[in-house]
Amino acid sequence: MIDWRDIRSTNKTIKSYMTAFNEMAKLCPKVNPDCNSSNQRIVLPTQWEPTFGYNTEHLLPYITNIHVDYERLFEFGRPKLIAPTYTMWKSSWFTLEWQIEFPFEFYGWKAASRHQINDDEETPIYETTPENMCVWMESTIILSSGSWPYKAWGLKDWKSKYTEILSFLDNSPKVVAKYRMEVEKANTEVLKWERELEKVATLTKIPTK
Repeated sequence: MIDWRDIRSTNKTIKSYMTAFNEMAKLCPKVNPDCNSSNQRIVLPTQWEPTFGYNTEHLLPYITNIHVDYERLFEFGRPKLIAPTYTMWKSSWFTLEWQIEFPFEFYGWKAASRHQINDDEETPIYETTPENMCVWMESTIILSSGSWPYKAWGLKDWKSKYTEILSFLDNSPKVVAKYRMEVEKANTEVLKWERELEKVATLTKIPTK
């Protein structure tokens, strides 16, 4: 637990922050604070995103975290009927967002202290620890793909583009395993959905005789 912070610990924190910021700037020199209002109001924001229109393809190998989402295709145990006019059918059923993390440290001071190091109450011996500056907590600057999904695929293209989708982050070593697992889970959902729709179609077909 930290007892206090002063100009020296604050300067050291800022130096650590700027080291992380410079690493981010090497990869992406044009950034804006993330749209989170509290993040925008602080002097040293910890959440950043590339400026609008900035080409981010070269950042993909450095991704450290991803968020993948897809809308479930079942409702109350039944397959959903998805019209061709739905956005999830046309363009954005499976979506991807990414983050790159740059660690830095907050510093503060611990007050001086002492504790007894022997068991003799008559002639106690104490060990004194002077006040010292140390890491108070670890944090990260986060560069993210922004408020909107970085990449999205519609349900209508899932089968025709499955190989492309599955291999999209093959050059992102820190997240490729997690990403492929999420794609495979989504594919399982699609295959189950198609099977159940076929059953429904069979059951509701009107006999010709």
